[in-house]
Amino acid sequence: MMFKNNKALCVLCSESVVCRTSSVKRHFETSHKTLFTKSADELKCFISRALSNKDAQNDKLIKFVKKCDNLVSVSFDVAKSIAVGGKPFSDGDFIKIRFQTHLIH
Repeated sequence: MMFKNNKALCVLCSESVVCRTSSVKRHFETSHKTLFTKSADELKCFISRALSNKDAQNDKLIKFVKKCDNLVSVSFDVAKSIAVGGKPFSDGDFIKIRFQTHLIH
């Protein structure tokens, strides 16, 4: 469990639980019954893998959001150029010339 926003967040299933010992225990007893059959070494390996998977998932989400931000930024630049230039939206050549430097990079 990780502590986040005054709640316990399960690193295995991302479910939030009230931060009380009884609630956390009940969560593991009902949602993660298979963990009780694992040895201490298996449990350490399993939790370590779950944490690294969560980190990888966070990294992918951050990259995706940054990529979307770039797309939105370029979209606004194109719309502004069309508005300032007084060109119709369908003028593809105007856009290609204006943003040729963006396309190369």
